[in-house]
Amino acid sequence: MEDRHKFRVRLIKEKEYAPQGAILFGGDGRLWREDYPQGLIDVTDNCIPELCTGLMADGKLIYEGDVLTPKAYQKTSFATCVVTFRDGMFCFVVNKPFITRTKPLIESQRLATSARNDYRIIGNIHDNPELLEA
Repeated sequence: MEDRHKFRVRLIKEKEYAPQGAILFGGDGRLWREDYPQGLIDVTDNCIPELCTGLMADGKLIYEGDVLTPKAYQKTSFATCVVTFRDGMFCFVVNKPFITRTKPLIESQRLATSARNDYRIIGNIHDNPELLEA
């Protein structure tokens, strides 16, 4: 779990992720970008920070906002779920017309190894909003 302190930052106006290390977290909870020659610029209102779960699927780190699907259902949109942070833990959120539930990510993965084998990251909520449609 050495990746548990990683994060990525979605830049709202630019509609892309900031390069790793380009955004700094301040002690006051604000987000900052270093900009020459101006120095540090407060970019808090233009950013969505997404925490890394420390878990992997298909060799990629799973972040908050990722859309996953069980490999068994990868050819359908039946079982897509979003990774979110709720109640102090990372969770799968499944939202279909007949299923609305939240399940702890670590519980879903049984010892944190099954995500690597059972799930695939198929996108994220920003670049692929169509994956959230029922």
